[in-house]
Order: sequence, then C-alpha cells, then structure tokens
Amino acid sequence: MRLTLLYGGMFMMAGIVLLVVIYMFAASALKDGVPSLGVSGRGITVAVDGCPPLPVHRH
Repeated sequence: MRLTLLYGGMFMMAGIVLLVVIYMFAASALKDGVPSLGVSGRGITVAVDGCPPLPVHRH
C-alpha cells in the first residue's frame, strides 16, 4: 500500500511539473506575440509583430 502511494504521488508530481513547464512555454509565447493571420485575394500571410515579412515567390 505504501509503495502504491509513493508511485501515485510521484506520478502526480511529474504531471504537475509537466503542466507548469507547458504553462511557462505558453505564457512566454503569448508575451512575445501571437502570429497574426491575414487573408487577401492573392494568398495567406502569417506575421509576427516586429519580424520582417517573408519574400513572396511567384512561379
């Protein structure tokens, strides 16, 4: 019974640590800026504020 509680507690702590790490990555991504999506008649553009636009290659 004690071993079950030990492994259960370790599993729960690992889950909490994983959630904290994911939360920190998500908070950092949201702080840095979420990409904006623009749709026009010629295509779709994805940009992040502060980054230069990518060159468009036409075939």
